[in-house]
Amino acid sequence: MREKLGNSARAAEALGQSAALFLLDLDDFDDVNDTYGPAEGDACLQRVASRLIATVGAVGFLARMGEDEFALLLQGHTRRSLSHVLKGIQEALALPFSFDGHTLHLTSSIGIAVRCNGRRFNPDELIRDAALALDEAKASGKSCHRVFRLLRPVAPLQPGGSFGLGSPFT
Repeated sequence: MREKLGNSARAAEALGQSAALFLLDLDDFDDVNDTYGPAEGDACLQRVASRLIATVGAVGFLARMGEDEFALLLQGHTRRSLSHVLKGIQEALALPFSFDGHTLHLTSSIGIAVRCNGRRFNPDELIRDAALALDEAKASGKSCHRVFRLLRPVAPLQPGGSFGLGSPFT
C-alpha cells in the first residue's frame, strides 16, 4: 500500500491532482468472529471486499489493511466524487450479509485524509491523517465518517454534520 501511495503521490503532484485515502473499519466485527467463528468471519470479509470493489470499481485502489480494516486510495477526485464514493460505500455495507441461514447487518467507521491541488505529500502522513480521522470517527460512534484536511477544516461530505472551528476533523 505504501508503494502504491508513493506512486500516487508522485502522479498526483505531476498532474496537479488531488489524492484521498479512506480507511474503513467494520464496527464490532470481533463479535462476528466470536459468534460464528473465524471461517464465517473470513467469508463475510470476502463479501465485504467484493462489495467494496463493486462500489469503487476502477475509480480507486482497494487494499485490506488489517483483520477488519480496508483502505481505498483515490486520485484526481472532486468533493462531489468523494461524496459519491462515500455514499456508495455506506449503501453497499448497509445491505444485509447472509450466510448459512444467518443475516448480518454491518456498519463501518471511515476516516478520510485529503491532499488537494497536486500539493506534495508524504504517503506516511496521509496514512497517519486518515488513521487520526478514523479514530475520531470511532470515538464519535458507529457508522460515521470524519475527514482530516491539511491546514484547515472543511464542511462534512454529507449534510447534517458539524465540526468545531480549529479542528482538523469534519
